[in-house]
Order: sequence, then structure tokens, then C-alpha cells
Amino acid sequence: MMDNKVHISDGTTGGMPSAKSNNNHLFGHAIAEDLVRRYFSRSLDKKDKVGLPAFGMQALCLPPERRMFKLCYFCELMSVIAGLVMFFSAYLLRFDATSTFGIMGAFFANVSLMCNLTGILNCLFMGFKLSAGKGSVYEAVDVLQGVGQTFMLVIFGANGAGMAYMFYSLDLTADDYLRWASLGFFITIFCYSYGFVIWYFNSYEPLLCWHSWSWTYELFKPMFIIAWLRMGRVPTRERAAAQLEYFLADLPDDVMAILKADGNV
Repeated sequence: MMDNKVHISDGTTGGMPSAKSNNNHLFGHAIAEDLVRRYFSRSLDKKDKVGLPAFGMQALCLPPERRMFKLCYFCELMSVIAGLVMFFSAYLLRFDATSTFGIMGAFFANVSLMCNLTGILNCLFMGFKLSAGKGSVYEAVDVLQGVGQTFMLVIFGANGAGMAYMFYSLDLTADDYLRWASLGFFITIFCYSYGFVIWYFNSYEPLLCWHSWSWTYELFKPMFIIAWLRMGRVPTRERAAAQLEYFLADLPDDVMAILKADGNV
């Protein structure tokens, strides 16, 4: 008969399975525990950054029964938005475009369409995982590893749709004054949308910002800088430490059990 013991990792998400075995663990559980320990670690060491899986990790602060409901709602919200934007992008996708503006518009419409379609498929599989689970911290972390990627796809898809519409309108507008007015209004709204995210989201989520990978920081560097200025130039690490203590003050029992087993709290 086959041995029912499953090898678990050495405590890192990138490491190969070690020779250790444990009847009460699956390999995915070891990855989930590692991510939880790194996200809630008081050391805030740069080598412990979680990256995109950190997006949505706040859901672990909720009780299991509410945790899964919130994640289901968020996946459903992303899929609905992605679907609406996808149909808008499909309308803007013109395969007979010949002008420079028309070709650029078709390109961004295609990018938007593919990003949103992939996001919808991601939500489908994450929704299946959530609906078939019991609400454990392991199931939540399994889903959270894909939530950040899906969110980025939907954001890029929405941006692509906006760019496609801008080039589409510039291509069809004959009057130069109206063309410049439309371009100026688009740039204004584009800056406002990102300014809104900075003012009401990034500024109040320092722990998420701290866990961002270097490429994410460089890609959205102006947003991080403006959030830093808005919060009185307090370093992100200092604000992240304060938010972390706020989370640690009231964590569910299943999350605390993982942290206590490793001596983090």
C-alpha cells in the first residue's frame, strides 16, 4: 500500500519539499502557513515580503464564516466589472482600422479584452474553491494567492479600455478643438481616478504597500510617493508596523494558532 504521509516544504514557498512528513498537513497547507507568518511578522523584514498575495490578506482578520463571504463578494464584484468592461472593449475593437489612432485603439481594446476575459476565468476558479470550502484559513490563503493577480488584470483591463476609447474618439473626431478638448478631459479623469485610489486606498493600507514587490513599487512609484506625502511623510515601514499591531490585537483563533506555533506572537 502507498504511504499516506505527504512531504511538506521547508517553510519557504520557493523551496522543494523536505524529507519531513506529517499526516495532518498537505503541501498547500505549508505554503499557506508560510504566507500567514510572513504577512503578520513583526520583523517586517524585506525578505519576508508576500507580494501580490498580500492583496486581500486582511480577510484573515475576519471570522471564517464572514471571511469566505467577503472573498466571494470580491470575486463576484471583479467578475461583473470585468464582464462589463469586456463588452465595452469588444465594441471598440476594430479589425479594419487603418489610421494610427485607429490601430492604437484596436490594440488597447484587444489588451483590455484579453485581460478582462482572463480575470473572469480566474474568478470562476476562485469562486469554485470558495464555494466548495469550509472557510478555513488554508482555503482562504489558497484563494488569496490569486486575488491580487486577478485584481491587477481587471485594473489593466479597465485602463486598456480607457486608452482604447481615447484613441477611438480621436480617430473619429474631425474638429481639432473638440479633439484636444476630449483628450484634455480624458487625461483629467485618468489622473483623478488614480488620485482617488491614492487618497482613499493606498494611504490607508501601508502594510499592503510594504509587502509589494519591487516591480509593483516601480510601476506605481508616483502613487506610493504621493501617499507618503499625504500621510505626513511617515515612512511606509513605520505605518505598516502600526497597522500590523492593529491587526494582531484581534485575530481569529485559526490564524493565531499558526502564528503561535511559530512563536510569532
